[in-house]
Amino acid sequence: MLNSSRKHCVMAIKNEEEILIKDGQYLKNVFSSWKDQFEKNDTILIASIPFIRNIVEYIDSEKSSHYVLLTKLLHMIYYSDGKTTKEITLEDLEKVINDVWKTNKNISISRADKTVYDLIIETANEISTNSEVDEINLENKIVLSMAIRFIAEEFMIRQIIDDCGTDDEIKKIGSNQTAKLLSLYKKCHGTNKDILPTLEEVSLMTAENIHLNSFMYEPLIDISILQLKKLYCVLSSQPVSVSVP
Repeated sequence: MLNSSRKHCVMAIKNEEEILIKDGQYLKNVFSSWKDQFEKNDTILIASIPFIRNIVEYIDSEKSSHYVLLTKLLHMIYYSDGKTTKEITLEDLEKVINDVWKTNKNISISRADKTVYDLIIETANEISTNSEVDEINLENKIVLSMAIRFIAEEFMIRQIIDDCGTDDEIKKIGSNQTAKLLSLYKKCHGTNKDILPTLEEVSLMTAENIHLNSFMYEPLIDISILQLKKLYCVLSSQPVSVSVP
């Protein structure tokens, strides 16, 4: 009989100089360990947002106020009721987490007014500049993917508004926002052909929906964090200030 002990599972990691073999992770339920670390680890807190959103979808609906708020933390949303993406605070997120998990987590202590968007970008900056960041840790890849999507969507929104002089087409988007923004951006007269391959990568590497079970995270597990870091650095060098009409 083959020895199927999980202790023998390993992952191959290729960096810029060599191939490394490390002990495997996420062999069971990645979320069970995350749940107890919200208050101690901002990277895990951020990476848990799409997971909590799926929980809300399953126990309630996509019309739930919690689901709507968490969706705004996965896409750059300027048009909807309530707060926009850049206005949602850690206190807002804390209330959702405690309501969904039936816990009393305190993630906003001394920083209740800090926006989740700022925390995501700050954390992504730290990961992207850390030469010793753990290649295996899924939470690092999720945070980078979320920040990449924010920056890419904001860039495309600005370009579309500048080109069309209106945000009417953007307001019509109800789902699959990244892909639909990319389609609109390609139609712009001033489309920057040089940035298109990068935006295509964003659409390919940052999934529109990150699902509940660990299996659906497999594409991110397989993507090298070096690829995500390079993509983030390219995008973060683009001017993305948006003035919404």
